[in-house]
Amino acid sequence: GSVLMVRAFMIALVPIVHPSDSNAQVVMLLVVLTVFLTLQCLVRPWKTILLNVSDTAIMFMLLVIVGAASVFSEQLEGAAGDSYTTFIIVTLATCFGVVLGILAMGAFGAAKVALGYAETANSDNVQNKLAKVPPVVRALSVLTLDDIC
Repeated sequence: GSVLMVRAFMIALVPIVHPSDSNAQVVMLLVVLTVFLTLQCLVRPWKTILLNVSDTAIMFMLLVIVGAASVFSEQLEGAAGDSYTTFIIVTLATCFGVVLGILAMGAFGAAKVALGYAETANSDNVQNKLAKVPPVVRALSVLTLDDIC
């Protein structure tokens, strides 16, 4: 919750810091979105995989939209304009690389499971994990409502 509030605050702060420089706004917004996209991919804060994937896709599409919108901003001449353009291209290429890497890892993991190369949980490993669970929790997890009534 607090990370989302920080992200929203930083996005809202972009037009306040440089109100008249659209190129600086684009770069700052790309930096904020890239940092939080990277954190999203590393931490995966949501409870389900679908929520994590959808939040990552939304952040990625925001990055693409901001990068595409930078074409319509005021063009600077000289080294400053080249720096902004280079930064935007590198940021978008990095984000595409990260997303493609994540998709490739997911595809390899799915192929590994489908082909049977993934490790299966053996009964000894499961028994060792169950031995560490407190007896009260084990008893409550085994009981159902029919057993109690």
